[in-house]
Amino acid sequence: MDETLKVQIEAFLKPSSVAVVGASDRIGSWGSILMNGLKYWDFPGALYPVNQKAETVGGLRAYPDLEAIPGAVDLALLAVPAEVIRETVLACARKKIRAVAVIAAGFGEAVEGGREQELELAAIARANWMRILGPNVSGAFNLHARFNASAAPPNRLHPTAVSAVCQGSYAIYDLVISGYWRKMGIGQFVQTGNECDLDVNDFLEYFGEDPRTGAVVMYLETLRNVKRFREVAGRVARQKPVIVQKVGRTPGGARAARSHTGALAGDHSFYEGLFRQLRIVQSPSMERLIPLGNAFL
Repeated sequence: MDETLKVQIEAFLKPSSVAVVGASDRIGSWGSILMNGLKYWDFPGALYPVNQKAETVGGLRAYPDLEAIPGAVDLALLAVPAEVIRETVLACARKKIRAVAVIAAGFGEAVEGGREQELELAAIARANWMRILGPNVSGAFNLHARFNASAAPPNRLHPTAVSAVCQGSYAIYDLVISGYWRKMGIGQFVQTGNECDLDVNDFLEYFGEDPRTGAVVMYLETLRNVKRFREVAGRVARQKPVIVQKVGRTPGGARAARSHTGALAGDHSFYEGLFRQLRIVQSPSMERLIPLGNAFL
């Protein structure tokens, strides 16, 4: 794996400092969910809540904007509306933040012109040596590093050697909760959402070389770069189990994939043939995905 890409990925899974833009004490808001997850797992790095109106959030000093933060920031979590994402990403660039996760939906999956907005975000990232996760993501976690910036209930996470890469669907959280009671958890998780920049191939490649990962589970709606997936997945599957749940087997499933991430699910028979060729295990259902991953450990 390219060393530069490895360092960029680790900023999303092993950050030393995190800014939550839109941090809030309002129960149920994304700003509150992300702060609670980070604090519950006792994130060991510097945590900077950013809120224009509050003096404190979650018992921590809040900053009115990114420029007011005194130290460097590895990762910015943007829990703000889609309408202000562009200006907030530009603020991240001015702060020289190299990793940005865009939580907001309302881009290519939802509105006319949304894909053009995503391309603009990608262009800003390229011009500023920045990588973007999303938009339209529900977060990431690495329990081995005590980092949890996700919507998963923090008291129901059980770290194992299974790492998960998902494009869409909040169903993964239901599985995390159900797996908790059987000690079938996930150690690392990332949702790539609309993939305006980083995609599933980047994280699959990273987990393939990660010594803490014994098996990789994936929830896929589509593949935007089949050639690279063939190269990366073929290499990873020779080293450790890769288990995939591919949505879109039915017209209803394909519509669901489109609504989640703006992705076209593609021809299911093509994907089945591709997975067989690469010796990737196909999960028969979403409910079996995490148990299968844990069974291979």
